[in-house]
Amino acid sequence: MLRRSDRGRCSNQGLPASSAPGVEATGAVSVLLIFDRVSRDFDDGRAVALRDVSLEIARGACVAIVGRSRSGKSWLLNLASGIDKPADGRVPWRGEPVASRRDWAALRLQEIGIVFQEFHRSATLTAAQNVELPHDGAVASDTTASCMLAVDQLR
Repeated sequence: MLRRSDRGRCSNQGLPASSAPGVEATGAVSVLLIFDRVSRDFDDGRAVALRDVSLEIARGACVAIVGRSRSGKSWLLNLASGIDKPADGRVPWRGEPVASRRDWAALRLQEIGIVFQEFHRSATLTAAQNVELPHDGAVASDTTASCMLAVDQLR
């Protein structure tokens, strides 16, 4: 089940429509991510992770993905970030198709943040090296300094 929160930090209550998440000054909704009839299955369709999912997520929206174990939450996130591809349907970013894995990697580097349930880190690397690792050497020196500062604040 997908739920949009209307309480707490995710609330836009009391804001003018043009200040609400995903709403442009013109009042038009700015769609960040679209799941257009997305399906994902395995073993020639014998195991279904997602079936015919359609959803639009507005820029700035707070969306919680909740459901029982093995209901497809992780697969939805994998598709939303380009880690996996749908068997059917499409997942455009800001209304445009994402052409390649390299383009998805660039989006993850610049625009998509993922917090996994498991840490997916290497025990042999420092905290800073684990942060830099997904960036494949594309981390600028000022980013490395910012990373070190953030790590120091965690101590």
